Amino acid sequence: MKKIAKRLMLLILVCSMVAGTVYAAPTVKDLEDEKSQAEKELNTLQSKLQSVMSEIYGLEEQMVSKGEEIIQATEDLEEAEQKEQEQYEAMKCRIVAMYENGNTSMIEMIFNSGRIADMLKAAENVQTLHEYDRKQLQSFVETKEKIANLKESLESEQKQLEALHAKAEEQKEALGEMIEKQESQVANIDSQIQEAVAAAAKKAAEDAEKKQNTNTNNNANNNANNNANNNAGNNTNNNTSSSSGSYTGTGDASVGQAIVAAARGYIGVPYVYGGTNKNGIDCSGLTQAAHKAVGISIPRTSGSQLGAGKRVDGLANALPGDVICYPGHVAIYIGNNMVIHAPEPGRSVTEASVYMGPSQPISGIRRYW
Repeated sequence: MKKIAKRLMLLILVCSMVAGTVYAAPTVKDLEDEKSQAEKELNTLQSKLQSVMSEIYGLEEQMVSKGEEIIQATEDLEEAEQKEQEQYEAMKCRIVAMYENGNTSMIEMIFNSGRIADMLKAAENVQTLHEYDRKQLQSFVETKEKIANLKESLESEQKQLEALHAKAEEQKEALGEMIEKQESQVANIDSQIQEAVAAAAKKAAEDAEKKQNTNTNNNANNNANNNANNNAGNNTNNNTSSSSGSYTGTGDASVGQAIVAAARGYIGVPYVYGGTNKNGIDCSGLTQAAHKAVGISIPRTSGSQLGAGKRVDGLANALPGDVICYPGHVAIYIGNNMVIHAPEPGRSVTEASVYMGPSQPISGIRRYW
Protein backbone atom coordinates (compact mmCIF):
# COMPACT_ATOMS: atom_id res chain seq x y z
CA MET A 1 0.00 0.00 0.00
CA LYS A 2 2.84 2.41 0.86
CA LYS A 3 4.49 1.74 -2.52
CA ILE A 4 1.19 2.39 -4.31
CA ALA A 5 0.69 5.59 -2.35
CA LYS A 6 4.20 6.81 -3.23
CA ARG A 7 3.68 6.06 -6.90
CA LEU A 8 0.35 7.85 -6.85
CA MET A 9 1.91 10.93 -5.25
CA LEU A 10 4.74 10.87 -7.81
CA LEU A 11 2.21 10.64 -10.64
CA ILE A 12 0.23 13.58 -9.26
CA LEU A 13 3.44 15.63 -8.95
CA VAL A 14 4.48 14.89 -12.56
CA CYS A 15 0.99 15.73 -13.87
CA SER A 16 0.98 19.02 -11.98
CA MET A 17 4.37 19.91 -13.46
CA VAL A 18 3.20 19.08 -17.00
CA ALA A 19 0.00 21.02 -16.49
CA GLY A 20 1.98 23.98 -15.24
CA THR A 21 4.15 23.84 -18.38
CA VAL A 22 1.20 23.57 -20.76
CA TYR A 23 -0.81 26.39 -19.26
CA ALA A 24 2.06 28.74 -18.43
CA ALA A 25 1.32 32.32 -19.53
CA PRO A 26 3.31 33.39 -22.64
CA THR A 27 6.20 35.77 -22.07
CA VAL A 28 6.55 39.17 -23.73
CA LYS A 29 9.20 37.65 -26.00
CA ASP A 30 6.79 34.87 -27.00
CA LEU A 31 4.07 37.41 -27.73
CA GLU A 32 6.42 39.63 -29.75
CA ASP A 33 7.50 36.61 -31.81
CA GLU A 34 3.83 35.71 -32.35
CA LYS A 35 3.06 39.30 -33.39
CA SER A 36 5.99 39.33 -35.81
CA GLN A 37 4.73 36.13 -37.45
CA ALA A 38 1.16 37.48 -37.60
CA GLU A 39 2.40 40.70 -39.22
CA LYS A 40 4.34 38.71 -41.83
CA GLU A 41 1.16 36.78 -42.68
CA LEU A 42 -0.75 40.08 -42.80
CA ASN A 43 1.82 41.57 -45.20
CA THR A 44 1.53 38.47 -47.40
CA LEU A 45 -2.27 38.82 -47.51
CA GLN A 46 -2.02 42.54 -48.30
CA SER A 47 0.46 41.80 -51.07
CA LYS A 48 -1.95 39.25 -52.55
CA LEU A 49 -4.79 41.78 -52.28
CA GLN A 50 -2.69 44.39 -54.09
CA SER A 51 -2.03 41.89 -56.88
CA VAL A 52 -5.74 41.07 -57.15
CA MET A 53 -6.61 44.78 -57.20
CA SER A 54 -4.13 45.35 -60.03
CA GLU A 55 -5.86 42.54 -61.92
CA ILE A 56 -9.29 44.10 -61.22
CA TYR A 57 -8.14 47.52 -62.47
CA GLY A 58 -6.69 45.92 -65.61
CA LEU A 59 -9.89 43.99 -66.28
CA GLU A 60 -11.94 47.11 -65.69
CA GLU A 61 -9.97 49.01 -68.33
CA GLN A 62 -10.45 46.13 -70.78
CA MET A 63 -14.19 45.99 -70.07
CA VAL A 64 -14.52 49.73 -70.58
CA SER A 65 -12.68 49.49 -73.90
CA LYS A 66 -14.70 46.45 -74.97
CA GLY A 67 -17.92 48.21 -73.98
CA GLU A 68 -17.02 51.17 -76.18
CA GLU A 69 -16.36 48.79 -79.10
CA ILE A 70 -19.75 47.12 -78.55
CA ILE A 71 -21.50 50.50 -78.49
CA GLN A 72 -19.81 51.44 -81.80
CA ALA A 73 -20.62 48.04 -83.35
CA THR A 74 -24.27 48.43 -82.32
CA GLU A 75 -24.44 51.83 -84.00
CA ASP A 76 -22.74 50.48 -87.14
CA LEU A 77 -25.14 47.53 -87.25
CA GLU A 78 -28.19 49.80 -86.99
CA GLU A 79 -26.82 51.93 -89.85
CA ALA A 80 -26.13 48.85 -92.02
CA GLU A 81 -29.63 47.48 -91.37
CA GLN A 82 -31.12 50.83 -92.34
CA LYS A 83 -29.13 50.97 -95.61
CA GLU A 84 -30.10 47.37 -96.40
CA GLN A 85 -33.77 48.21 -95.89
CA GLU A 86 -33.50 51.37 -98.00
CA GLN A 87 -31.85 49.43 -100.83
CA TYR A 88 -34.51 46.73 -100.59
CA GLU A 89 -37.34 49.27 -100.73
CA ALA A 90 -35.74 51.07 -103.70
CA MET A 91 -35.34 47.77 -105.57
CA LYS A 92 -39.01 46.91 -104.95
CA CYS A 93 -40.07 50.29 -106.31
CA ARG A 94 -38.07 49.75 -109.51
CA ILE A 95 -39.47 46.25 -109.93
CA VAL A 96 -43.01 47.56 -109.49
CA ALA A 97 -42.35 50.34 -112.03
CA MET A 98 -40.98 47.89 -114.61
CA TYR A 99 -43.51 45.13 -114.11
CA GLU A 100 -46.62 46.99 -113.00
CA ASN A 101 -48.38 45.87 -116.23
CA GLY A 102 -47.07 42.32 -115.93
CA ASN A 103 -43.92 40.62 -117.18
CA THR A 104 -45.29 40.38 -120.73
CA SER A 105 -45.50 44.16 -121.11
CA MET A 106 -41.79 44.43 -120.31
CA ILE A 107 -41.03 41.78 -122.91
CA GLU A 108 -43.21 43.62 -125.45
CA MET A 109 -41.41 46.88 -124.67
CA ILE A 110 -38.08 45.21 -125.42
CA PHE A 111 -39.23 43.60 -128.69
CA ASN A 112 -41.09 46.72 -129.85
CA SER A 113 -37.94 48.83 -129.58
CA GLY A 114 -37.84 49.07 -133.36
CA ARG A 115 -34.36 48.30 -134.45
CA ILE A 116 -32.43 45.28 -133.21
CA ALA A 117 -29.84 47.55 -131.61
CA ASP A 118 -32.57 49.35 -129.63
CA MET A 119 -34.06 46.02 -128.54
CA LEU A 120 -30.67 44.75 -127.30
CA LYS A 121 -30.01 48.05 -125.53
CA ALA A 122 -33.37 47.90 -123.72
CA ALA A 123 -32.76 44.30 -122.64
CA GLU A 124 -29.24 45.20 -121.51
CA ASN A 125 -30.54 48.14 -119.44
CA VAL A 126 -33.06 45.93 -117.67
CA GLN A 127 -30.41 43.28 -116.95
CA THR A 128 -27.93 45.92 -115.75
CA LEU A 129 -30.51 47.36 -113.39
CA HIS A 130 -31.30 43.93 -111.94
CA GLU A 131 -27.60 43.19 -111.57
CA TYR A 132 -26.96 46.52 -109.79
CA ASP A 133 -29.81 45.94 -107.33
CA ARG A 134 -28.66 42.39 -106.63
CA LYS A 135 -25.04 43.41 -106.00
CA GLN A 136 -25.98 46.37 -103.84
CA LEU A 137 -28.38 44.34 -101.75
CA GLN A 138 -25.86 41.51 -101.40
CA SER A 139 -23.20 43.99 -100.34
CA PHE A 140 -25.41 45.45 -97.63
CA VAL A 141 -26.39 41.97 -96.41
CA GLU A 142 -22.73 40.92 -96.16
CA THR A 143 -21.80 44.14 -94.34
CA LYS A 144 -24.64 43.68 -91.88
CA GLU A 145 -23.68 40.05 -91.20
CA LYS A 146 -20.03 41.03 -90.72
CA ILE A 147 -20.92 43.70 -88.18
CA ALA A 148 -23.38 41.39 -86.42
CA ASN A 149 -20.68 38.72 -86.11
CA LEU A 150 -18.24 41.30 -84.78
CA LYS A 151 -20.76 42.48 -82.18
CA GLU A 152 -21.47 38.88 -81.12
CA SER A 153 -17.73 38.24 -80.77
CA LEU A 154 -17.23 41.42 -78.73
CA GLU A 155 -20.15 40.55 -76.44
CA SER A 156 -18.68 37.06 -75.91
CA GLU A 157 -15.31 38.56 -75.01
CA GLN A 158 -17.06 41.01 -72.67
CA LYS A 159 -18.78 38.11 -70.88
CA GLN A 160 -15.43 36.37 -70.44
CA LEU A 161 -13.96 39.56 -68.98
CA GLU A 162 -16.96 39.92 -66.68
CA ALA A 163 -16.47 36.34 -65.46
CA LEU A 164 -12.79 37.02 -64.73
CA HIS A 165 -13.76 40.28 -63.02
CA ALA A 166 -16.36 38.50 -60.86
CA LYS A 167 -13.79 35.86 -59.88
CA ALA A 168 -11.26 38.54 -58.96
CA GLU A 169 -13.94 40.35 -56.93
CA GLU A 170 -14.59 37.11 -55.00
CA GLN A 171 -10.87 36.79 -54.31
CA LYS A 172 -10.77 40.43 -53.20
CA GLU A 173 -13.66 39.90 -50.77
CA ALA A 174 -12.12 36.69 -49.36
CA LEU A 175 -8.74 38.39 -48.90
CA GLY A 176 -10.46 41.40 -47.33
CA GLU A 177 -12.10 39.16 -44.73
CA MET A 178 -8.81 37.35 -44.05
CA ILE A 179 -6.97 40.67 -43.68
CA GLU A 180 -9.64 41.96 -41.31
CA LYS A 181 -9.25 38.84 -39.12
CA GLN A 182 -5.47 39.05 -39.28
CA GLU A 183 -5.50 42.73 -38.29
CA SER A 184 -7.75 41.82 -35.36
CA GLN A 185 -5.30 39.09 -34.35
CA VAL A 186 -2.34 41.52 -34.49
CA ALA A 187 -4.28 44.06 -32.40
CA ASN A 188 -5.16 41.34 -29.89
CA ILE A 189 -1.51 40.29 -29.57
CA ASP A 190 -0.54 43.94 -29.16
CA SER A 191 -3.03 44.25 -26.32
CA GLN A 192 -1.59 41.13 -24.67
CA ILE A 193 1.93 42.54 -25.00
CA GLN A 194 0.92 45.79 -23.32
CA GLU A 195 -0.78 43.89 -20.52
CA ALA A 196 2.26 41.64 -20.08
CA VAL A 197 4.62 44.64 -20.03
CA ALA A 198 2.44 46.39 -17.46
CA ALA A 199 2.21 43.23 -15.34
CA ALA A 200 5.99 42.70 -15.53
CA ALA A 201 6.63 46.31 -14.52
CA LYS A 202 4.20 46.02 -11.62
CA LYS A 203 5.81 42.78 -10.38
CA ALA A 204 9.29 44.27 -10.69
CA ALA A 205 8.21 47.24 -8.60
CA GLU A 206 6.69 45.01 -5.92
CA ASP A 207 9.83 42.82 -5.74
CA ALA A 208 12.07 45.85 -5.49
CA GLU A 209 9.95 47.28 -2.70
CA LYS A 210 10.35 44.11 -0.65
CA LYS A 211 14.14 43.74 -1.11
CA GLN A 212 15.50 47.25 -0.93
CA ASN A 213 15.44 50.22 1.54
CA THR A 214 13.36 53.27 0.98
CA ASN A 215 15.86 55.11 -1.26
CA THR A 216 16.73 52.01 -3.27
CA ASN A 217 13.09 51.08 -3.38
CA ASN A 218 12.13 54.51 -4.78
CA ASN A 219 14.83 54.26 -7.45
CA ALA A 220 13.72 50.77 -8.36
CA ASN A 221 10.09 51.88 -8.59
CA ASN A 222 11.02 54.83 -10.82
CA ASN A 223 13.07 52.60 -13.10
CA ALA A 224 10.30 50.02 -13.30
CA ASN A 225 7.68 52.64 -14.03
CA ASN A 226 9.90 54.31 -16.62
CA ASN A 227 10.53 50.97 -18.29
CA ALA A 228 6.81 50.20 -18.30
CA ASN A 229 5.95 53.61 -19.70
CA ASN A 230 8.67 53.38 -22.36
CA ASN A 231 7.59 49.88 -23.45
CA ALA A 232 3.93 50.83 -23.49
CA GLY A 233 4.80 54.02 -25.35
CA ASN A 234 6.83 52.11 -27.92
CA ASN A 235 3.97 49.69 -28.50
CA THR A 236 1.50 52.54 -28.82
CA ASN A 237 3.77 54.33 -31.30
CA ASN A 238 4.08 51.16 -33.34
CA ASN A 239 0.31 51.06 -33.68
CA THR A 240 -0.10 54.71 -34.63
CA SER A 241 0.25 55.61 -38.27
CA SER A 242 0.66 59.11 -39.64
CA SER A 243 0.08 60.53 -43.03
CA SER A 244 1.84 63.32 -44.82
CA GLY A 245 1.58 65.09 -48.11
CA SER A 246 -2.24 64.98 -48.01
CA TYR A 247 -4.44 67.67 -49.52
CA THR A 248 -7.04 69.28 -47.27
CA GLY A 249 -7.67 72.55 -49.10
CA THR A 250 -11.23 73.76 -49.59
CA GLY A 251 -10.96 74.58 -53.32
CA ASP A 252 -13.80 76.43 -55.03
CA ALA A 253 -16.94 74.99 -53.44
CA SER A 254 -19.15 76.30 -56.26
CA VAL A 255 -17.25 74.15 -58.79
CA GLY A 256 -17.71 71.09 -56.59
CA GLN A 257 -21.45 71.78 -56.34
CA ALA A 258 -21.62 72.13 -60.14
CA ILE A 259 -20.00 68.69 -60.48
CA VAL A 260 -22.65 67.24 -58.14
CA ALA A 261 -25.42 68.88 -60.18
CA ALA A 262 -24.01 67.40 -63.39
CA ALA A 263 -23.83 63.95 -61.80
CA ARG A 264 -27.46 64.23 -60.65
CA GLY A 265 -28.45 64.70 -64.29
CA TYR A 266 -27.44 61.06 -64.90
CA ILE A 267 -29.64 59.53 -62.17
CA GLY A 268 -31.68 56.73 -63.72
CA VAL A 269 -29.26 56.15 -66.62
CA PRO A 270 -28.50 52.41 -66.94
CA TYR A 271 -25.01 51.03 -66.25
CA VAL A 272 -23.18 50.09 -69.46
CA TYR A 273 -19.51 49.08 -69.60
CA GLY A 274 -17.65 51.70 -71.61
CA GLY A 275 -20.64 54.04 -71.64
CA THR A 276 -20.05 57.78 -71.31
CA ASN A 277 -23.46 59.35 -72.02
CA LYS A 278 -27.11 59.19 -71.03
CA ASN A 279 -27.75 56.16 -73.24
CA GLY A 280 -25.60 54.15 -70.80
CA ILE A 281 -22.66 54.89 -68.52
CA ASP A 282 -20.21 53.13 -66.18
CA CYS A 283 -18.86 54.34 -62.81
CA SER A 284 -15.71 56.07 -64.06
CA GLY A 285 -17.57 57.33 -67.11
CA LEU A 286 -20.00 59.09 -64.74
CA THR A 287 -17.26 60.79 -62.71
CA GLN A 288 -15.49 61.81 -65.91
CA ALA A 289 -18.69 63.16 -67.50
CA ALA A 290 -19.63 65.13 -64.36
CA HIS A 291 -16.22 66.85 -64.36
CA LYS A 292 -16.29 67.38 -68.12
CA ALA A 293 -19.58 69.26 -67.71
CA VAL A 294 -17.71 71.97 -65.76
CA GLY A 295 -14.70 72.00 -68.10
CA ILE A 296 -12.42 69.68 -66.07
CA SER A 297 -10.64 66.76 -67.76
CA ILE A 298 -9.90 63.69 -65.60
CA PRO A 299 -8.62 60.15 -66.44
CA ARG A 300 -11.05 57.57 -67.85
CA THR A 301 -10.85 54.54 -65.50
CA SER A 302 -11.26 54.17 -61.73
CA GLY A 303 -7.68 53.00 -61.23
CA SER A 304 -6.22 56.00 -63.04
CA GLN A 305 -8.61 58.38 -61.26
CA LEU A 306 -7.32 57.10 -57.91
CA GLY A 307 -3.76 57.90 -58.99
CA ALA A 308 -4.41 61.46 -60.19
CA GLY A 309 -5.87 64.69 -58.84
CA LYS A 310 -5.15 66.00 -55.34
CA ARG A 311 -5.36 63.74 -52.31
CA VAL A 312 -7.99 64.56 -49.67
CA ASP A 313 -7.06 63.35 -46.19
CA GLY A 314 -10.03 61.38 -44.90
CA LEU A 315 -13.80 61.58 -45.33
CA ALA A 316 -14.00 64.32 -42.70
CA ASN A 317 -12.23 66.63 -45.17
CA ALA A 318 -14.20 65.53 -48.26
CA LEU A 319 -16.37 68.11 -50.02
CA PRO A 320 -19.22 67.76 -52.54
CA GLY A 321 -17.68 67.14 -55.96
CA ASP A 322 -14.76 65.02 -54.71
CA VAL A 323 -14.19 61.57 -56.22
CA ILE A 324 -14.56 58.75 -53.66
CA CYS A 325 -12.44 55.77 -54.73
CA TYR A 326 -13.10 52.14 -53.83
CA PRO A 327 -11.40 48.95 -55.08
CA GLY A 328 -12.43 48.92 -58.76
CA HIS A 329 -15.11 51.60 -58.30
CA VAL A 330 -15.54 55.40 -58.07
CA ALA A 331 -18.35 57.78 -57.06
CA ILE A 332 -19.09 61.51 -56.71
CA TYR A 333 -19.36 62.71 -53.10
CA ILE A 334 -22.45 64.89 -52.48
CA GLY A 335 -22.07 65.49 -48.73
CA ASN A 336 -23.66 64.02 -45.59
CA ASN A 337 -21.88 60.69 -46.21
CA MET A 338 -23.75 60.19 -49.51
CA VAL A 339 -22.53 59.68 -53.09
CA ILE A 340 -23.89 59.46 -56.63
CA HIS A 341 -22.56 56.46 -58.56
CA ALA A 342 -23.20 53.96 -61.36
CA PRO A 343 -23.34 50.71 -59.31
CA GLU A 344 -23.07 47.72 -61.69
CA PRO A 345 -24.61 46.11 -64.81
CA GLY A 346 -28.36 45.69 -64.42
CA ARG A 347 -28.67 48.79 -62.23
CA SER A 348 -28.89 52.53 -62.88
CA VAL A 349 -27.13 55.65 -61.60
CA THR A 350 -28.39 56.44 -58.11
CA GLU A 351 -27.61 58.06 -54.77
CA ALA A 352 -26.18 55.80 -52.06
CA SER A 353 -24.31 55.77 -48.77
CA VAL A 354 -20.58 56.45 -49.03
CA TYR A 355 -20.05 53.28 -46.97
CA MET A 356 -20.44 50.31 -49.34
CA GLY A 357 -19.59 47.43 -47.03
CA PRO A 358 -16.45 45.55 -45.92
CA SER A 359 -15.63 44.39 -49.46
CA GLN A 360 -15.69 47.97 -50.79
CA PRO A 361 -13.65 50.07 -48.33
CA ILE A 362 -12.78 53.64 -49.27
CA SER A 363 -9.30 53.42 -50.82
CA GLY A 364 -8.81 57.12 -51.49
CA ILE A 365 -10.45 60.51 -52.04
CA ARG A 366 -9.30 62.72 -54.93
CA ARG A 367 -10.10 66.30 -55.78
CA TYR A 368 -9.81 67.69 -59.31
CA TRP A 369 -11.17 71.21 -58.71
